[in-house]
Amino acid sequence: MKTYEEMAESVLRRIKENEIKRKRRQRKVVSVLFAVVVSVLTAVNIGSSAFARNMPFIGSAFAYVQDKLGCFGLYSKYAHKVGEKAESNGISITMSEVFYDGLNLYVSYVVENDKFRDGLKRAEYQMKQLDYHADSYILCDGRKYDLLYKDTGIAGLEGGFSDERTFVGIETYYLEKEDLASDFKLHVDIDSVGVVDGIQESGEWVFDVEVHNDKDKLETYEINIENEGHTIDKVVVSPIMVTVYTSYPDIYKGTVSYRVFVYSDLSPDKDIGISGEYAAANGVTRIPRNRIGKEMDIYVFDAASLADGEKTNQKDVVERNAIVTAHVDLK
Repeated sequence: MKTYEEMAESVLRRIKENEIKRKRRQRKVVSVLFAVVVSVLTAVNIGSSAFARNMPFIGSAFAYVQDKLGCFGLYSKYAHKVGEKAESNGISITMSEVFYDGLNLYVSYVVENDKFRDGLKRAEYQMKQLDYHADSYILCDGRKYDLLYKDTGIAGLEGGFSDERTFVGIETYYLEKEDLASDFKLHVDIDSVGVVDGIQESGEWVFDVEVHNDKDKLETYEINIENEGHTIDKVVVSPIMVTVYTSYPDIYKGTVSYRVFVYSDLSPDKDIGISGEYAAANGVTRIPRNRIGKEMDIYVFDAASLADGEKTNQKDVVERNAIVTAHVDLK
């Protein structure tokens, strides 16, 4: 018969053996779980990479283009997702997002088509453009307004190829209609699309979407500085674009003498305007908002007054020949 001490030692030994077995089972379970987690994470990582390579851009086309081009403003911060898709003749076009700031309407598209593969072999400037033709207008308060494309020297959509069959780009319309209602309908009827200077594919891609008017994001600065009949009237600032309004005597018809230059605290020595539209006696000059921090200087002058050898790419020449100038502090 075992003594009390021997019985106690036997019990303790069995307890230790059971504890060892339990810990071994725990380690085995943990090892199995760790292997499962690693497998899942690996699969997720592989899946994420595949997703990144085949990203549909729906709701993120603005982000892609602003990163690709490195200019204009932060479209994606203010865009409203659309995600409306149309297919015709083997080509898929998706209207990804829209944003209207009270003056300018920005629309992003994703175009997918195997026929665009040769677009990757073209010149660099063509790689950033996709040509198309469309009947575009807005309906607001029972009235129809035809949309005019931007005047920045870029044909069609501005953006780039995300892969050999997908182009992601933006169209910009300058509406200049501050009296539009809060919301309106955008109609776009595309009937051809293709790489610039290449074969155009015909089809029918129609979009009808509701657009919210974010005109409350506009800031207007009344300037009204005049000299010799030339006036810097006002500056209108949106999250994407800064628009400078000027007026002048009707003496520049058929010439390119009338010039407007803009410099900022972020670009003190280089003109930052990207486009201008000048009628008989008034004009607008546009600058991407992200090219200006808090300050901007505007110069208006008659290029015909320049002396021989003077060039307008030199800021001191612009300052010396300016007819009217204005300094604007932005909020």
